[in-house]
Amino acid sequence: MFHKPLPTVERETHMRWSRIAVAVVAAMACGVGGGAMAEDKDSPAEKSDGINIRMDGEMAGYVRGMNAFGLKMYGQLAGAEGNVFFSPLSLHTALSMASVGARGETHAEMAKILGLPTRERGPAEEVVAHVYHEFFATRLNTDAVSGGAKELSVANGLWVGQRKQLVERYAEVMKQHFQSESSTLDFSKSEAAAKEINGWVAKKTKDRIQDIVRADMFTDNTVLVLANAVYFKSDWADKFTTDWTKDGDFRLGGDKTVKVKMMFQEGRFDYAETDDAQVLSMPYKGRKFSMVFVLPKKADGLAELEKSLSADQLEAWTKFTPSEVWVTLPRFKVTREFDAIKPLQALGMKQAFVAGKDGADFSGMVADERVWIRVVAHKAFVDVNEVGTEAAAATVEAMDSASDDEEEPKKFKADHPFLFMIRHNQTGAILFLGRLADPTKE
Repeated sequence: MFHKPLPTVERETHMRWSRIAVAVVAAMACGVGGGAMAEDKDSPAEKSDGINIRMDGEMAGYVRGMNAFGLKMYGQLAGAEGNVFFSPLSLHTALSMASVGARGETHAEMAKILGLPTRERGPAEEVVAHVYHEFFATRLNTDAVSGGAKELSVANGLWVGQRKQLVERYAEVMKQHFQSESSTLDFSKSEAAAKEINGWVAKKTKDRIQDIVRADMFTDNTVLVLANAVYFKSDWADKFTTDWTKDGDFRLGGDKTVKVKMMFQEGRFDYAETDDAQVLSMPYKGRKFSMVFVLPKKADGLAELEKSLSADQLEAWTKFTPSEVWVTLPRFKVTREFDAIKPLQALGMKQAFVAGKDGADFSGMVADERVWIRVVAHKAFVDVNEVGTEAAAATVEAMDSASDDEEEPKKFKADHPFLFMIRHNQTGAILFLGRLADPTKE
């Protein structure tokens, strides 16, 4: 949410909790299952306002930047114990929306950490908006519809405080390129403000993300709230047979194990192997999106793999070869939430969170007031099972994976902590990224 500075005397008494002052909300939910998706009627062609976005140009750079940002954010979150799950796509989108209104050092820091295009082909912030629009409209949404993913929903929201005015060009860019829904909200009525924003997020994530903001996040000085919600739901291309799911041991570390439901299937999948890890890509229906698992060869080897996590390492991991694989995976659900400001500051994005006349500069967003970021709230949910949610079974597509080769099948048994991510296969964009440390913990 975006805030203006408090008057000097008042600021001293409130500095402890409102020294930062803009809130960006990011939320996502994903699962494997059914549902319906409406086609984007506003999907543009390959050109938008004269800026032609190609996969070998701005598009590729945008995806590389988003992935690099997501992997660095994971590095900041990996120090906590237990499961980790978040959406680089959601965080990156919400922060990109804010970056369009940033200027000076604030914009430079945000662009660097987010890996945003900065070359001069029109104002840098508008290049970001164009690339974002083309990325989602011509790649993700189109592939979700044509590929058979049951639902991919990326929604942006914007709430402006009463008697506040956005810079006209910023409002136009948010509407035209980010397709941001906007409305006016009285943030002095904090309970009602929180209820409205939480309701919007819940609706956009099919009720999977609840209560992402609290009333105490808003004050009379709140100027603006930006929000992004991502919802993804799809059947596996090759479903697991529920009769083959059995109780099994998942090794947590040392001699400690827990009993979980272990799913099993055999088939032909994209597979890779390094000295330290096995990597498996399991496609969703339509094969436009996949879930990628990175399984350490050592039961206690995940911490070492996490240290090497980078864009270059990801590229090495995903040099796949189609192989016969016996797959054993646990069922799992994970929900995680956090305020992303400290991780972002640790990565070098600092000016955006500083109040005062020498602090953040979002003058491209709100011209007559100094505003800064106070909260970056993020909450994520994932559900992985044999078929999906309740609507999934009716639309599962079985794929023929028969092979004439007498190939020795690879054995991929995920019975100890591993990394996982959901990727868009054409661009390589990481939509969601996480670590399963304990499948019994939601």
